[in-house]
Amino acid sequence: MERSDTDASFRRTLASTRSSTLPPLPVVTSTYAAVYLGVAAGAFEEAKKFLEYSDEASKPRIDNPVLRHRRAELSVEIERSRALLYSAASAFDREQPTSVLACTQAKFACSETAVHVTNEIMGMGGGGAYARRLPFDRYLRDARAGVVMGITNDTVLANIARMLFPAPQKAEKKAQ
Repeated sequence: MERSDTDASFRRTLASTRSSTLPPLPVVTSTYAAVYLGVAAGAFEEAKKFLEYSDEASKPRIDNPVLRHRRAELSVEIERSRALLYSAASAFDREQPTSVLACTQAKFACSETAVHVTNEIMGMGGGGAYARRLPFDRYLRDARAGVVMGITNDTVLANIARMLFPAPQKAEKKAQ
């Protein structure tokens, strides 16, 4: 499925929840996941411009093979989170019973991806990445908010654990 098709499906899924009988939790968690995936992707794109720039006295940072490798890893992490989010949205769109779990997992993955990506970018950019004229400190602050905004990641993990490992049903005592 092409990304534009998936994007359109995701938008339809979120729009359809207004009239749906499905619970709102997948909508909330998917929306937060999309927001924080956007934070990660936005920081990644800004870092690309920043790392490709250099003054006349130095080579661009992107020429450093270690930084190229780290950026490649971040791109994989972003795309992995994007795939999980789109898969969760698709499951929700098809009203699959596992969609609540998938959307909850996507919220956790995307918010954690945002934190990891922005932390790595701040490290790759060195002291210059902390300059107020650059957006990286804002991306980092926004990414960290994703861990505690809406449903905190600790609560999300507790919910995931309950869905994956439900408490055993107590056997009813037989009437004598």
